[in-house]
Amino acid sequence: VDSCRDGATHPPRRNMLKLAAKILEYQGAARWQHQLANETGFPQAKVLPVAKNDESPLLKAVIEFGYRCDRSEIAPCVFAARQAHHPWAREFLLDVIGNSPKSTPFDERAQPTKWKDPTGGTWRDARFHAAVGLAELGVEAGVRWLFDRARPNEFGIDESLYHHQHALAKTSKLSENCGLSLRDVLGDPGLDFSTREVNWDDWWEARKQAFSPHSAALRLDR
Repeated sequence: VDSCRDGATHPPRRNMLKLAAKILEYQGAARWQHQLANETGFPQAKVLPVAKNDESPLLKAVIEFGYRCDRSEIAPCVFAARQAHHPWAREFLLDVIGNSPKSTPFDERAQPTKWKDPTGGTWRDARFHAAVGLAELGVEAGVRWLFDRARPNEFGIDESLYHHQHALAKTSKLSENCGLSLRDVLGDPGLDFSTREVNWDDWWEARKQAFSPHSAALRLDR
């Protein structure tokens, strides 16, 4: 992570972020197992050690860099933060999905941004990873972001993902990846978000109080 701070060129920084993602995945697996044990009451076969007081200096450094990185690095940075499954990442991930560019000074729907240029590059992938990470932490904003993009829209418009797609996705379509991720997080592999016969807003409202998140299966890009 020091390499990211010291102005290294992009390829070394992206390699460092990949390494950080693998380390945080190791730490995150332990936290996830702890969560499962608490939720189900069943002990895990093996719980990996976590840092003292459940702290992660590496995650903190990744988040700090995340607020400074550019459009080409935001997705690998967000994915690394997601891998930790740690509450520390919550505000950072919320910022990633909550920011949007101001199209005009009079567009009241546009939100202020903490990034100079939160569009293009890998931003679409970054917001997908952030939404998945939030949903896995039990944050409703992440679930709703995925819902909004898994459901058919009236214009039939879809977008594409290029990094860390869902393991079972057959295409790069954002809607498919969001739907598969929601099935994982909600623990219901039979859900079909392409149907228009279900009011998904009402469906979620009736179930969100009992929501107990599961982990989503995203690919580990090489």
